Amino acid sequence: VDGVDAPLGEETEAYQVRIVPAAGAVLELAATEAGLPLPAGLNGPLSIELRQAGDHGLSQPARLTL
Repeated sequence: VDGVDAPLGEETEAYQVRIVPAAGAVLELAATEAGLPLPAGLNGPLSIELRQAGDHGLSQPARLTL
């Protein structure tokens, strides 16, 4: 609300990203910050699933189609 990120309440910041292109192999990536550049050469449309990896397991996925 105030433009400042809230603390995660986790020991570490970690995310799992799954990119499913319309054609080609599914990519499974990991990130340790709230940002991840997409690899070059991906052709749309893409389905992207993002999960936070917390101390007690994975969050439900946030999904985006580009």
